[in-house]
Amino acid sequence: AYSVMANTYSSKEEYGLATLYYDSSIDLESAKSKSKTLATILSNKAFAEQQLKQFNKALSTYYQALQVLNLNNIENHTDVH
Repeated sequence: AYSVMANTYSSKEEYGLATLYYDSSIDLESAKSKSKTLATILSNKAFAEQQLKQFNKALSTYYQALQVLNLNNIENHTDVH
C-alpha cells in the first residue's frame, strides 16, 4: 500500500512525499524478504531522489537496489525500474 502511495506521489511529481512513502514501503518489504519487490521500490525511490536533485542519495539508493538483486541472484533486471 505504501509503494502505491509513493508511486502516486511520484507520478504527480511530489517527490518529497514519494520518498517518505518509499521509506515506509522499504521497511515493510525488508521484513518480508521479497527481494525483487524491494529492489523495485529502492529503484523507484532513487528516481524520486534524483528528481529532487539529491544525487548522492539517489546513487546510494540505486546501489542498494543493485545489492539486493545481486545478493538474491536475480539476473533478469529488466522488470525492475
